[in-house]
Amino acid sequence: TCRAVVPHMLQRAYGRIVNIASIAGKEGNPNAVAYSAAKAGVIALTKSVGKELAQTEIRVNCITPAAIDTGMLQQLTPEFRAFVTSKIPVGRLGRAEEVASLVEWLTSEECSFSTGAVFGRNRPAVGFSLDLKTLAETAGPAPAAPEESLHGLEDLGQVAAARRRRLRS
Repeated sequence: TCRAVVPHMLQRAYGRIVNIASIAGKEGNPNAVAYSAAKAGVIALTKSVGKELAQTEIRVNCITPAAIDTGMLQQLTPEFRAFVTSKIPVGRLGRAEEVASLVEWLTSEECSFSTGAVFGRNRPAVGFSLDLKTLAETAGPAPAAPEESLHGLEDLGQVAAARRRRLRS
């Protein structure tokens, strides 16, 4: 994706790229070597491209969400979901709206300084953690409307777009 969009962003002299990795890319997950390595690659790509483009108006950042309450987690046993939740400092799974809020800020003009950065929280002593910046002080809370079902992270773009529409109205 970066290879495809960066030339267009350079022509426009502006752009924002947000890569979605995982806490697994920072900490590794047992029995998920390929997944963890792939997500670590996304993090390294973000840092490298962010540095390459730092002198332009193109910002490249990455988020590393931990356990987000999506359809994928609904497939896990209740016992495993409880185990995962018990490792999260705030005592609950993250919400897709929280991730979307961070993505929305990272794609905004307000995010003009950060590039090549990885947003999330790395707590090596804890297998799962969550500390995504919701930026409520700048945008306020934005609960999803009923028609914005959030079955997974693939819906983040739609959530961010709907939130921008609500904020403008």
